[in-house]
Amino acid sequence: MLLKSLILTLMCLILLPSYAKSFDEYTKLFLVGGGLKTCSSMSKTQCQRDDLFADDVKTQSLFQLNEDNIALLFRHWPRDHLVEQRAALKRLLLKMARLNSEVLTKATLRKLWLQQGGRTLVNQLADREFYLMLDALEIMQVNKNGYRVTEKVGLKHNKNPFSREVFTTFSQLAALKNAQDKPPHILVVTASARDPYEAADFYVEVFKATGAEVTWLPIDAALNTLWQEQGHSAQACAMIEKYQARVLKTIKRKFVYPDRFLSQQTFCQQPELFLNLIKKADGLFINGGDQSLTAKAFKNKDNYDNKLLTLIRQRMEKNTLLVGGTSAGTAVMSGGKFNQNQTPMITNGRSEVALVRGAKADILPNAGCQKANKCAVDLLNGDLTYNTQGGLGLFPWGIMDTHFSERGRQGRLLKVVEQTDVSFAFGVDEATALAVSWQSNENIEMKVVGQGGVFIVEKPSLTKPSKLITHYPTREDSLVLSKNKLSILFANWKVPSNNTNALLSEKDDIFSGQRYLRAMNNLCLSSEHEQIYTSHWQGNELRILINKTRAWESVTGIFKNNTIERSYCSYKNAQVSVEIVHD
Repeated sequence: MLLKSLILTLMCLILLPSYAKSFDEYTKLFLVGGGLKTCSSMSKTQCQRDDLFADDVKTQSLFQLNEDNIALLFRHWPRDHLVEQRAALKRLLLKMARLNSEVLTKATLRKLWLQQGGRTLVNQLADREFYLMLDALEIMQVNKNGYRVTEKVGLKHNKNPFSREVFTTFSQLAALKNAQDKPPHILVVTASARDPYEAADFYVEVFKATGAEVTWLPIDAALNTLWQEQGHSAQACAMIEKYQARVLKTIKRKFVYPDRFLSQQTFCQQPELFLNLIKKADGLFINGGDQSLTAKAFKNKDNYDNKLLTLIRQRMEKNTLLVGGTSAGTAVMSGGKFNQNQTPMITNGRSEVALVRGAKADILPNAGCQKANKCAVDLLNGDLTYNTQGGLGLFPWGIMDTHFSERGRQGRLLKVVEQTDVSFAFGVDEATALAVSWQSNENIEMKVVGQGGVFIVEKPSLTKPSKLITHYPTREDSLVLSKNKLSILFANWKVPSNNTNALLSEKDDIFSGQRYLRAMNNLCLSSEHEQIYTSHWQGNELRILINKTRAWESVTGIFKNNTIERSYCSYKNAQVSVEIVHD
């Protein structure tokens, strides 16, 4: 086994003759799985110390109940949504306003509606109405000098060193695009968020903490839709609020974040400002949230790139711009064509639901739609859905998925690969990144960075039925995609596993939390060659059979630094099949 491993390692080194010299230099994509828990004034539990921030910083959102705010909510409430709840909520909020008109935190606001018997009513609200309510009641926060207070970041005091490493590594790789030996200029895009203004402060601050120069690029789905329908005249750009309400389902953002609003309005009237920033940037990073919103920010209604995405694509291909994202900012990179087939973008879904009901194309449930009886026909909130046209198309080699092992998303990725004409799919764990480097489109090199690993689903054949193969490279493992073939090189500090562990006794609900990850780590270390795990959904039992193929390999290793010690088990060539047993 050891000799075989050494031979395969040498073969992979032959496939990667320029890795040490050029991988970082030619890294063009940096795809993060989300879960970047970061020390900030709004997330103090992620800090090593609790005395990092001054008093005049934003620590949470604040709200106020008054007749004007309540009236604003119901002016924007959809007429055909939750009609009975609409009347009852109006009465509840007006009663609450009479009892307390002071500034409230989200916790004290919730306590007030619970005290007034509003638990059931508020729980009946669909996501759209619930967040409209919070929008309407939110107030701007200012310091003693009258300036808006902002969220601050203490990255060097992060409890999780891997989250810090991921942000810092992106900044370092972006600096390599800069030939002038100065701090990288990073643009942050917050178009994945329902409220892009709210997310901007955090991302600007976190990349400043890495030593970069940072600018918020105020593009989002509302603005791109406005441009397509109204143009960019001053008269058109005066309609931003209207488009925010229609496209993003947000209201009152102009009053909570007036500086962000004015900046976006200026850019709206002068689209060349966007292009000038992109031309000068070394890195561009997209936040998490909803990948469909991000796609609408950069793709026009005909699914062609808008001018911003066209320039981003050109600069990335010339290796003068590093593009990254986290969570939805990673999922949206899927698209384009690979192996003569269109790569779709995954948009929603839970593993156990997906394996029973299958994947559904070009349809997306609105969050909480079942509460409002507004779900599309035969569509559940947990259904697996995907966009056949893909997202931005900057990563055409497979479907990207995120928050992977932490949310048990293996089943949904298996199902979408099974049902579509893709050869590969990549699920990135939290606080983990897949760095992607290439000098030509014939040889794509990748490397796992950070805390966890990348779950890969491979379909051996697109022309005949075949069982799916899975791989799980972890920290510092490398991949090469050449001539439609994937090779995996394990990090040299990992060694062949001893295969001594007994299998887990807990085999049920395999897609709950990190159970699949724990089960495969255990199988990785076991001498057993196959195992059956189960899951359930609405009276259906799912039996997941995992076999170690003849090409199976697994390695283990321990990564240590000054603050953490973490064990890894990487593997490749595990065959997976699913059987549904109906009760």
